[in-house]
Amino acid sequence: MDTILLTKNDLEGTVFEFHFEELKKLAQRKAKDINYILDCVAAYYGVSVKDICSDSRKRNLVNARSNFAFIAREIDLICGLRYKHSFQFIGTMVNRDHASVIQAIHRVKNDCIAPRFKKELKELIDSLFGTSGIERFESVIKLHNGKT
Repeated sequence: MDTILLTKNDLEGTVFEFHFEELKKLAQRKAKDINYILDCVAAYYGVSVKDICSDSRKRNLVNARSNFAFIAREIDLICGLRYKHSFQFIGTMVNRDHASVIQAIHRVKNDCIAPRFKKELKELIDSLFGTSGIERFESVIKLHNGKT
């Protein structure tokens, strides 16, 4: 099944115009709510938020932490918003410093070259923001890979 993306102009004058604006507002609220993102990442990996914020270096927790940092930082590109969480703020959420967050985001971008990691992150973004988030994620990765 093909995905069709509609814009506000496509819906103007229809009964769906109101619903489009409401859905857009809901997506923006979800994107700005970093606790919502952290909860969804924890649920996706089957761990608790406390585990993600712990000092553990277990692979699944490191992946969860890194993907959370990536999504929280790149939320403006994934959701098409003009909003970005700072490295320091993201680090505070998972008991890390800003340098650890930068390193985690860099690692996620580099790991997305591997199909397994890319698939995992796509599934996570889809569970958070739906198909439009995945398409924007693809463009974020292409942009990053073009720079390196």
